[in-house]
Amino acid sequence: MTANKKKALYADNLDSYIDGVVQGLEQQEATDSLNTAYDLIVQDVRDAFSNAVSPSGVSWPARKEEGDGHPLLNESGALISAATGGAGHINENSGRELMMGVDGNVIPYATTHQSPLTSLIPEREYFGATDQTLDTIGELIADELLDLF
Repeated sequence: MTANKKKALYADNLDSYIDGVVQGLEQQEATDSLNTAYDLIVQDVRDAFSNAVSPSGVSWPARKEEGDGHPLLNESGALISAATGGAGHINENSGRELMMGVDGNVIPYATTHQSPLTSLIPEREYFGATDQTLDTIGELIADELLDLF
């Protein structure tokens, strides 16, 4: 059967068709969608730093005392750099899975505000995606997978 020829679907071959669809989806990669997802998430992280608001829309707590004037979580610029593609950035796209983040071996304090271990440090979530971005990513992946059919 050629790639462009459609196979008729009847009740007696439905199981075979469904098995073929499932197998196709199990093997399909969504590399293009995941590359776009990466770009969208990096923009959400940049926006979090720029606006001092988590990707879920929660404003970062202000400093207890006035600091030296640098923006929150941005004294040296190392954290935002690592979170958006610089030294210490993690970006692994297997085509079926996107893993991204900040390498704690390079930026040891990367999780300090993202997920504080003590109540002494306020949570200032900076890494993640907005609901709108997550919806867009879901649509991109669905569209790419629907191209199978």
